[in-house]
This record gives sequence, C-alpha cells and structure tokens, in this order.
Amino acid sequence: MPLNISHSNENCLIQLDGEFTIFQASSFYEQLVKEELANQCANKALIIKIEAIEEIDSCAIQLLLSLYQELKPIASSIHIENSSDKFDEAISLLNLHEYFNLPKAIISDTDKENTINE
Repeated sequence: MPLNISHSNENCLIQLDGEFTIFQASSFYEQLVKEELANQCANKALIIKIEAIEEIDSCAIQLLLSLYQELKPIASSIHIENSSDKFDEAISLLNLHEYFNLPKAIISDTDKENTINE
C-alpha cells in the first residue's frame, strides 16, 4: 500500500492507494510515527484521500479511527476526500459513515455477501 504524506502551511495530506489491510497496518503506523504526523498537523486541516483504495479491512478502519481520535483535538479540521467504493461499503457495513461524515453507501444484498466473503 503506497502511502504519501505531504504538508503545506495550511494542510496535511495523506493519500492511500491499493490495499489497506492488516498486512499493511504496521507499515502505515510506522510511517505515521516516523513523519511525526501529530506535530506536523497541529492547527492544520488533515485531508485523507482514499479514492484509490482497492481493498480495506476492519484493521485498517480501526487505524483510521485511531488517527481521527488522536488528531481531532489538534488539527483544525479532518475530512476524507474522494473515498473509494470499497471504503464506502466497509464503513457503511460497520455503520461508521456518520463518524467519518460521509453518506451511507447503498449496498445491495449481493454486494454485502461479496464484501463479507472477500
């Protein structure tokens, strides 16, 4: 999972691509610590772009929830921009769409079975 982190005077941008599962979780966490993201994003808007996520699991969503909780008190704002269909489906199945301030994805019964079985 390629992870790109960039900073400007006003924003911190995290861009996630490809697979984001338990197998990539430790490298994601290590890079966030290495980048000292909490210090870099103080008083800035945190933008998380996940439009290119092809696969995501509950471990990855837990990491994003943790990131939200840790940075919410110090970032000027946090939002997800351009979420992928896979991410939308996963957070809707877990009923976390409101936590991420995203609309609930409409998931058919067939999609639910495919998402659960993947």
